[in-house]
Amino acid sequence: MKYLLVLFLLTGLLAGCSATRTADLEERAQASDEQMLTMAGHYERAMELEKALIYYLKALENTPDDINLLYQIADLNKRLGKNDFALQMLKRVLVLDPAHSKALTEAGLIFLENKQLTEASTHLLQATVEDQERLGNASSLSRHYVALDNDSPLLAYNGLAVTYDLMGKYEQAREVYALCLQSFPRNPVVLTNFGYSEYLSGNYEAAVQRFREAIDSTPAYKRAWTNLGLVYTRMGRYNKAYQTLNQVMSDAQAYNDLGYFLMLEKRYEEAEHFFERAINLSPRFYEVANANLEDVRQQLALMRDEAEFLSN
Repeated sequence: MKYLLVLFLLTGLLAGCSATRTADLEERAQASDEQMLTMAGHYERAMELEKALIYYLKALENTPDDINLLYQIADLNKRLGKNDFALQMLKRVLVLDPAHSKALTEAGLIFLENKQLTEASTHLLQATVEDQERLGNASSLSRHYVALDNDSPLLAYNGLAVTYDLMGKYEQAREVYALCLQSFPRNPVVLTNFGYSEYLSGNYEAAVQRFREAIDSTPAYKRAWTNLGLVYTRMGRYNKAYQTLNQVMSDAQAYNDLGYFLMLEKRYEEAEHFFERAINLSPRFYEVANANLEDVRQQLALMRDEAEFLSN
């Protein structure tokens, strides 16, 4: 009887030790996750992003369905230039929450960067639909937009408009740009993209106006100056194009870019002139202009050969 009592007490004691140990391990695991996130945050603030990513991934091992953590890892990978891995994380977020506006936007922008226009438009359109429904627009799918607010994902709307431009849907693109400008009238990125959309449609004067608005908003925004130079080149206003490009680049670079724009339009003789001017200003340093000049002269030689062949 005494033996049975002792055995019972030992069994209970062992069971108690086992339970205590399990609870201790669980507590330590939880503390470990918190430590992982703390370390990840520390390295992220220190801009040591690779180290931060390692700790975020360790924390994810115990909480694989943590939407916020998945999105954070996706964002970090995108900042590191690892778009493929970022997209994997964003897809996991969207499986858990198909209406996650930020994930839809970021995934759409990655698809856009990869020139996967169908996937880009699908994700970015869904992000704008979610936002329009948040704003109380019951007919968002019919593209009857309501005005945006400060919580609207401007990147999604702007990205959708860029996608429409790349798909040749210029009217739809301009509609979305105009919507963005209603609430963000001085945004230089939207203004510049709107101007480029007008340029693609052949509306050069309207394009000039949009680029000038972007420059007035943000004088240091180089892309607006460059695109404005492109339009002036297309309009045959070469002096104006040079003066515009020269606002944000050297004389040699301005002449080279002017020549490059003309080369794209197959206006080779005019392009040759400006490449030569770029080289005369910087003959040793400006290797790019030399390479472009060689390309132009090859094209001119081919054209002369073709003309001679046809004349015979």
